[in-house]
Amino acid sequence: MNTAFSTEFYNLNRPAADLRPQFEASVAKVLRLIWTRRLLLAFVFLGVLASTIAASFLLAKTYTGIALIQLKFDALGAGSPATGAAIPVSIDANAIVEGEAEIIRSRAVARRVFDRLAKTSTPGTASSPNDQAARTTAQPAPADEDPIDSILALQKGLSVQNDGKSYLIRVTYLADQPERAAHLANMFAEEYLQSRVESSFTNAKRTSNWLSSQVANARAEAERASERVRAFREASAGLLAGGGNGSTAEQQLRNVVTQLSDARLERLKLSNTLDRLKDTAASDRVPSAADLAGTGSAQQLIDAEVKARADVDRIAASVGLKHPLYIKATSALEDVHERLTDAVKNAVDITTADLVSAQQAEKSLESQLEQMKQTALSSQDAAKGLVEVEKNAANAKANLDRLQESYRQASALADLKPIPAELVSSAEPLNVPAGPKKPLFAVLGAVAGLAAALATVFVLEIRDTGFATANEVVSELGIACFGMVPSLGVRPRQAQCQIRERSLKLLAV
Repeated sequence: MNTAFSTEFYNLNRPAADLRPQFEASVAKVLRLIWTRRLLLAFVFLGVLASTIAASFLLAKTYTGIALIQLKFDALGAGSPATGAAIPVSIDANAIVEGEAEIIRSRAVARRVFDRLAKTSTPGTASSPNDQAARTTAQPAPADEDPIDSILALQKGLSVQNDGKSYLIRVTYLADQPERAAHLANMFAEEYLQSRVESSFTNAKRTSNWLSSQVANARAEAERASERVRAFREASAGLLAGGGNGSTAEQQLRNVVTQLSDARLERLKLSNTLDRLKDTAASDRVPSAADLAGTGSAQQLIDAEVKARADVDRIAASVGLKHPLYIKATSALEDVHERLTDAVKNAVDITTADLVSAQQAEKSLESQLEQMKQTALSSQDAAKGLVEVEKNAANAKANLDRLQESYRQASALADLKPIPAELVSSAEPLNVPAGPKKPLFAVLGAVAGLAAALATVFVLEIRDTGFATANEVVSELGIACFGMVPSLGVRPRQAQCQIRERSLKLLAV
């Protein structure tokens, strides 16, 4: 025998309960309740429907006036009369149409319509029958009162729509007379178009006037900048002329630096030569031929002294110091040495003079180099200043040109509309009323009557706490029979009906 643990039976899912009988019972109960309260439902439904239909006949008739305004965007890309060039424009047409519709709905346009009505209502002012009819909708407020309430009342009948597929704006006005509705719709459209023209002209004129003053200021600034350039050129004419050619100035500066270097080397050479000559004269030595290059026959004097010294040494070694030849040779050596000493002194004087001249030349070149450096720095500063002044003058001229171009465009736009629009269809009086719409009222009355009837039955059912069926008696009291109610025949008598009512009252809970 197969066995199973008891815990396995706990894991089994219970079968889903069949709710269909419960739903069917609920539906049957609702249908039975509707059938039981059918007279009440019909009475409430017909009452609400009749009231709604009667209201549609009693309400005042309303009429609509429809005016169509068309916006044109092809003129926005046309050339400006002042410049003749096309102005590229990228626009969102739907956004512009919606913006213009908002302008028509605005309180500013309503105030213009209200002011126009107020002007036509003044004594002695000629007015048309349409104006007289329109004034009955919006009566001008007294002078000491704020007309905002009248303007808001005037706006209540206005409706502005655009379908988003075309450039047409539908201006609709709702009034109790066809002439009044048509005239006010036309007035709103006309005042909108007039306001756009005035706003365009006013804004363009204001911009043109402002740009005119800016152009005058920019022209004066450009003239002042040009005058500063001219004055700067005159004041720095010498510096700019001297340093105008940068390569020539640099070449001159390099030449002076080279000359100064050569002068310093020459000074050092002469100074060393002078020191050697002085040392030779002090030590009584034979000078070099290079040091005596400034004197005539320097090498001959040196060779003669060397030869005389050699003769003296040779004679002294051969015949002695008292021999007449030695004395003659010594005398010849002294004569040559004296001439060589004179040549050394002469060379010292010449070298000293050359050294002084070299020092003066070096100082002169140093001064010239310093002056050229100062001149170059001044020329650079002057050139930088001139560039800055010319840059300012160019900016002032560019600003003037830009403002002049803007001024020409503003002057051209002063005679143009920013968004060309025209009234393509004026509103005409239409004697067919736009409301109240009786079929719509009938449908709404039927829906409202049905909702009211169902709500009434629902409230009465909630307040009813008695038994509705025999099953409720059995389930609530637990007894199969609670009482006996006499049955009525086909044609019951009044006494039988009274007995039945008394029995039902006794059984009512």
